[in-house]
Amino acid sequence: MNEKRQHHSRAEEFEIKAVWDPEAKVWYVGDSDVPGLVTEAATLESLTEKIVLMIPDLLRMNNREPLPTHHVPFKLTGEMHGKIEISV
Repeated sequence: MNEKRQHHSRAEEFEIKAVWDPEAKVWYVGDSDVPGLVTEAATLESLTEKIVLMIPDLLRMNNREPLPTHHVPFKLTGEMHGKIEISV
């Protein structure tokens, strides 16, 4: 099978949005430029560790390998909504 590999531009940065789920008390990937990136973790730091391990495999599986430098830039942003109770 002759598959073409897409090389990811060195300047392009993958964007990943992490969202806090207050009921489940976990951070999860709410949106991502990385195809198939679905995961969750108790802390944003743990989520980042999981994402860093998952990205190379997901890029290979989706034929989107990085340029020969093997550096894959990404930006992870966190979103949390909450309420603060104020006594009157």
